[in-house]
Amino acid sequence: MTDSTADITQAIPEPPLDTPRDLPTSDALPSRFALRSRLAAWSRQLTIADGIMALVVILAAAVRFYHLGQPLLSPSEATAALGSWQFTQAGTDVTQVTSPAYFTLTNAVMLILGSSDAIARLVPAIAGTLTVGLVWFLRRVWGSAGFLTAALFLTLSPLNILVSRTAGGQAIAVFALMLLIVSIIRVASNGGKQWAYGIGLRLVWA
Repeated sequence: MTDSTADITQAIPEPPLDTPRDLPTSDALPSRFALRSRLAAWSRQLTIADGIMALVVILAAAVRFYHLGQPLLSPSEATAALGSWQFTQAGTDVTQVTSPAYFTLTNAVMLILGSSDAIARLVPAIAGTLTVGLVWFLRRVWGSAGFLTAALFLTLSPLNILVSRTAGGQAIAVFALMLLIVSIIRVASNGGKQWAYGIGLRLVWA
């Protein structure tokens, strides 16, 4: 009886023990944890000047988007927006394109949101806000006081506000020019392949 019991016990396989290879490794951790740690490290690098810059960009957006549909489109604005409106109408030929960049981007906006005076000015308003935001990339070159002063100047500049609230390609051209300036300064100060790409992108838009 004892021998048969021993034989049965030997016949039952023992469960395998965990080996180091079976244990989870750092490579198996979800990628979201790595992303979260990177965001945490990036947030620790933010300064009070960065927070002020965020408020300046919010102010720039508010100034440019407030009552964007007023006043009504001027004749020159209506001409610039006409091509995009015609593109969204089935069976209608596009008669005139004043700015290829404005025409292309406004086409996409009108196809999604419809057409109105405010929609015709939406792309310039976004471009004008992004123009202010580009100054943030010069914070390490100009220092906190320098880049905040430049951003506030662009935010409250009457000419920049007017261009950003005008249907047409002017605001996009100003954004492209600002991108070129920022890229040249960054390349001259500390190099950087991505800023060389910015220069190339501006030349493509020229």
